[in-house]
Amino acid sequence: MRSFFRYCHLAAAADNPAKSIRTPKFGRSLPSFLYPETVSALLALPDSTPLGLRDRALLELLYATGIRVGELVAMEVGDYRRETRQILVTGKGNKQRLLPMHQMAADKLEQYLQKGRTRLLSQPTERIWLNSKGFPLGQRGVRWILSKYCQRLSLLRSVSPHVIRHSFATHMLENGADLRTVQELLGHSSLSSTQVYTHVTREHLKSVYAKSHPRA
Repeated sequence: MRSFFRYCHLAAAADNPAKSIRTPKFGRSLPSFLYPETVSALLALPDSTPLGLRDRALLELLYATGIRVGELVAMEVGDYRRETRQILVTGKGNKQRLLPMHQMAADKLEQYLQKGRTRLLSQPTERIWLNSKGFPLGQRGVRWILSKYCQRLSLLRSVSPHVIRHSFATHMLENGADLRTVQELLGHSSLSSTQVYTHVTREHLKSVYAKSHPRA
């Protein structure tokens, strides 16, 4: 309505009865995340079949790097730097960043590339992640994989790839990582996008305080 009256004022030079009306400010919702023990249980579910190797490597990489699901499915074999345990990620606006991964994630990715991907591959492609028919895996496929394991874990709420990203950022900050580093890892152009996770960690600190202090 304010935009409509502003247009009327500009078009017909009429009075604007809505110019003094202010819209209410809504609080920013906190990102959902999983606790470390839940993530560990989730990562332990895939089996040793080619698809299981893919799923374990995929979930490990999501949690090890905090990349977006679109960045994940776009990864190619040449983006993986085996010697340095790094992955080249192309984010929003085609901006690239080189992300480290821990040894466990690198090991699971190596297992998938050597024992899983080679058996799934049905046509020439450089994409790392393949579906059961050997074609490049899409974002919907990643969400379906995650949903399948969440059901096995009997989680009461749905978990999206973005929740794994939120969990990565939250756990990094809770364990001492500085905000600028997390910003770089997530590929945020603005620090304000990363600062929302400080509120999550404050909530965690308050929760731990309430449970731990004798007089809380």
